[in-house]
Amino acid sequence: PTVAGYRLTLCYFYDHLKGASLTKERLRDYLAHLCGRNLAPYTKVQYLLSVKKYLQWEVERGKLSGDLLSVLDRSKLPPVPEYLPRPLSSENDLHLQKTLRESESPQAPLFLLLRQTGMRISELINLPPDCVLTGSKNEHYLKVPLGKMNTERLVPLSEESLSLIEKIRKDHNGTRHDRLIAMPGRVPQVYNRLSHHFKHLTGNMTDQNKPVTFHRLRHTYATSLLTGGVSLVSLMKLLGHRRIEMTLRYAKGLA
Repeated sequence: PTVAGYRLTLCYFYDHLKGASLTKERLRDYLAHLCGRNLAPYTKVQYLLSVKKYLQWEVERGKLSGDLLSVLDRSKLPPVPEYLPRPLSSENDLHLQKTLRESESPQAPLFLLLRQTGMRISELINLPPDCVLTGSKNEHYLKVPLGKMNTERLVPLSEESLSLIEKIRKDHNGTRHDRLIAMPGRVPQVYNRLSHHFKHLTGNMTDQNKPVTFHRLRHTYATSLLTGGVSLVSLMKLLGHRRIEMTLRYAKGLA
């Protein structure tokens, strides 16, 4: 959460206390009130975690008893549903790839590479310049560094994907020499810029009445491999998942 997010949740918590002493009873009352609010499950969890982190800080300072924290149990909140963006239809997938191939935008190769490798957008942003490995039989792999799941992986590259990387390396002359795309700024800042370019390139394109997003490209990549006969274990390694259960979610839509 951002500083503004913490401020919002803690101010709400403070207002709910109404100056009363902080007791287990008051915390249970806050938890019950939070459960009853008309908020998305994920938002409720964020409210709870923000308050709990703040109270943990107070415990570390010796201002509160650690016994109070036992009341703020996340399991007492409604479960957070696991949303998974649906893959693009075959027609829209082909149309989007054609649009990106024909575009003269320097960002188009970035998005086409996302579709062809299944990378997360954060992984693309942090991809180092020396991201291509060559095997003993002159095959090429994309080396995706440790990221969200703390896993490093190799993704086979087609000739087109290899050409895209070379084009990106050539066209993106920025100030960040530790990144393939060389864009300066922190990941959220670069993400916002890329998102703006992506929306410009895709226009008003939708799929199943939903907007086309970066993560839908990753899901489309995974689905295309599954329908092509790639095993779940192989897909798990290509996507960088730590548990097969995470990969199984991609297969549910094919059942």
